[in-house]
Amino acid sequence: MKIRRDYTTFKQIVSSKSLQIFLGETRSDYYNLLAIDGPVTYECNVLKDNGNDQQDYELNIAPTITSKISTEPDWDDFIVTLPSNTQELHTYKRNNVTVQTVLTTYTSAAKTQILRIQKTRV
Repeated sequence: MKIRRDYTTFKQIVSSKSLQIFLGETRSDYYNLLAIDGPVTYECNVLKDNGNDQQDYELNIAPTITSKISTEPDWDDFIVTLPSNTQELHTYKRNNVTVQTVLTTYTSAAKTQILRIQKTRV
């Protein structure tokens, strides 16, 4: 189970449980931090906006991280819009092999409310 938290809460959880922080996906606009506690993975994204969170992370946390893990290695997400403008088919692939499809049906063409989600694993 993955639980996403803001940076301050993430640091509090990690500290109180003495968890190790891992660096997940690093993107141009944020750092992805992960801490594993048995079946639970805590996750936090630190924006690269030169704000207090980024400065604290780079000064106090980044130098202590020795391991990097990937949250979803080699995954591709394809979205196919079906002829009906109220449905989308999301196809998740790993190494070019389809592993899951998700059909999302909306109540209207504006896609403001989801009516049904149908997931299929291969």
